Amino acid sequence: MVKFITKDKKVFPIKDKGISSKHLKTTSSGSGVNKEKALLLKDKPEKVHNESVIAYLNHHPVTIQIKLEEGSNKLKDMNHDQESLKGTDLKMHKNPVRLSISASEWNLSRSDCTQCGQMQDSLRREFSDGKLKLKSSVSNEDFRMLLDIWDKYHLNDIKAGTEKQLDLISKHRDDEKYADKDVFLDKPEAILKDYDANPDREWKYGHGFLYRPIPDNIQEFIRTIQRKLSIATN
Repeated sequence: MVKFITKDKKVFPIKDKGISSKHLKTTSSGSGVNKEKALLLKDKPEKVHNESVIAYLNHHPVTIQIKLEEGSNKLKDMNHDQESLKGTDLKMHKNPVRLSISASEWNLSRSDCTQCGQMQDSLRREFSDGKLKLKSSVSNEDFRMLLDIWDKYHLNDIKAGTEKQLDLISKHRDDEKYADKDVFLDKPEAILKDYDANPDREWKYGHGFLYRPIPDNIQEFIRTIQRKLSIATN
């Protein structure tokens, strides 16, 4: 059965243990050569149904798709000729860049996925429990940062609120007070009402789309991850 997992802002801190340089040393013995071959195989970019493997979960490959595109689907869908969008800071931004991320866990035969979509919270839990084994090309710290970027910037051209509103929702969405609220609209509206943030200036949450700009250093980090995993770039 395929499970589609929606976003959740829980954070699980992970200590980066790094990779010891001694693992890269080879010896003249047969076992040393075999270890070297195994390491090279581990580092080699791997694909499942043309998706890049980033980790293994109980021997199941976990693949990831990362797209960083110039322009915005919002503008394309609305047939707009303009190349600027109103941002979460309520200012206009030219030349928008759009990010989308999704992942899949595949069965052992790699014929179908057992879970897929917005599964960053599942990956966090498995990683925290030591069950998720990353490809050696991606460090623990890189992976943790990628998950945080996924939370904040996935589909960044169709955000429902301002930066202030989004930050408040992220901060309080796990509060017990809002546990019985629908995560997509009722919960955000209840949080923003309690903190007198709806509307924020002229913007009423959920009454349109705003663009959350991606800083240059974050864009470069994403491109670096794409290169490490041999993910096709646009």
